[in-house]
Amino acid sequence: MGWYFKALEIFKKVLGTDHPSKAATYNNIAEVYRAQGEYAKALEWHNKALAIREKVLGAEHPNTATTYNNMASVYKAQGEYAKALKWYIKAYRVFVEKLGEDHPSTKTVFRNAERTHDAAGYPGSIDISLSD
Repeated sequence: MGWYFKALEIFKKVLGTDHPSKAATYNNIAEVYRAQGEYAKALEWHNKALAIREKVLGAEHPNTATTYNNMASVYKAQGEYAKALKWYIKAYRVFVEKLGEDHPSTKTVFRNAERTHDAAGYPGSIDISLSD
């Protein structure tokens, strides 16, 4: 994890505080915490990444949607399936709009949502409507 923190210091000096590369590093740190089962820390770092990505790239950017997907994975790991599905659906909508239904990222997030739906024990198959 030390290398990620070293990278953050370099990004801060060279690129400033709100650069997408810094957000990517925040995401990586969060994923390490998720893998270690430290879910509160994972969400803290994902939220830092999300703040930058939404500010700089916008809520409808595929990189921002990647953070939505990653946050969903943390909630799923905690058994918080309703929260996880909310974030997976948000990611899926961005990926469909920006990358199309056949893009690997779109398919991956849909499978993640399906598995979460099944793990939660919800009846029937998942229906991700693209309208609210």
